[in-house]
Amino acid sequence: MHTVNSHDGKQTVWEACETAIAKGLSGISVTDHADTWFFERDKTLANIAQSVERAKEADEKYKGKLRVFHGVEVGEPLSYTDRTAKLLEQNSFDLVIGSVHSVVSGDIRDSYSRIDWSEKTDEEIHAFLEKYFTQMYEMTVGADFDILAHLSCPLRYLNGKYDRHVSLDSHSDVIDEILAANIERGRSLEINTSGIGTPFGQFMPDAAILGRYRKLGGEMITFGTDAHDSARVGCGLAEAAELARSLGFDRYNYYENRKAIPVRLD
Repeated sequence: MHTVNSHDGKQTVWEACETAIAKGLSGISVTDHADTWFFERDKTLANIAQSVERAKEADEKYKGKLRVFHGVEVGEPLSYTDRTAKLLEQNSFDLVIGSVHSVVSGDIRDSYSRIDWSEKTDEEIHAFLEKYFTQMYEMTVGADFDILAHLSCPLRYLNGKYDRHVSLDSHSDVIDEILAANIERGRSLEINTSGIGTPFGQFMPDAAILGRYRKLGGEMITFGTDAHDSARVGCGLAEAAELARSLGFDRYNYYENRKAIPVRLD
């Protein structure tokens, strides 16, 4: 989840912890944004250092009530490898999430969350998605991270916000390549619940992609609410666990000192 140390975070770590305890969670991971495209604008190194410190303080404060792990979500880690390396050198994390938010495709030069997709043609959308998944594959093969984040996240905006009814069927081959590469490297695939309880209403990735991941031999998953405010803390986790069990997963992971720790889905 994200806190005020992310550019779009709206909760303090203390608010996140109090909500998590009230909802009966046993642990949370603070993974504030480190988008390499916007390092200077977002004062990323300073904010992540503060995020790590606050999470450590919270883990101590809530000992016996809630575990609080300190991590980071690195966006576009291969776009500026020097920035990524500096971030990882200056901090010791429990977990590192790899994600893609910003892609260069035609006249698109920004995060997909800030694009007006109502003005784009179907051809432009699928050209963008081709670049997005190619960039995600390159990240999966070449970057240092532990968890692959919200694989199908552009659909949250394309379909959830702009109602474009986009299908990923024509991108299934590259998606399978991403899944296979993630399995080969021993990483987890995130089941992101941030669309649950919203007009989008979907997990990212959805059940079809998660089923393909399982058939390819994928066993390692994590659950992420991607909460940016305390109202979303814990949302969708029970539904995600039920989905995972229905697809044949029998455990999920959390991370400490960048080691996956499996927990049975009883």
